[in-house]
Amino acid sequence: MEFVDHGEAMEALKEQGLRETSAGENLFGMTLDGSGDVVHLHLACADSLNTPHEGADVVSVEKERLPDAVEHLLHKLHLSQVLLIPVAK
Repeated sequence: MEFVDHGEAMEALKEQGLRETSAGENLFGMTLDGSGDVVHLHLACADSLNTPHEGADVVSVEKERLPDAVEHLLHKLHLSQVLLIPVAK
């Protein structure tokens, strides 16, 4: 595991077609630049208030199982690098 600063993380994300957006005070937003093929998978709990991205495949997951579901997906993707950005306490 390696910790990187915000600027370095944003540069890595830009290379993957992601851009940081201003989502308001104390809010962090990201958007895709529209290039390349993208698959949107929206994991949703029953009490989720988030609206899925247009065209996203929505998968209902019990809140208690979300960490296991995310870990399972990351293993299935066989990624050499993963960038995790904490967004809340």
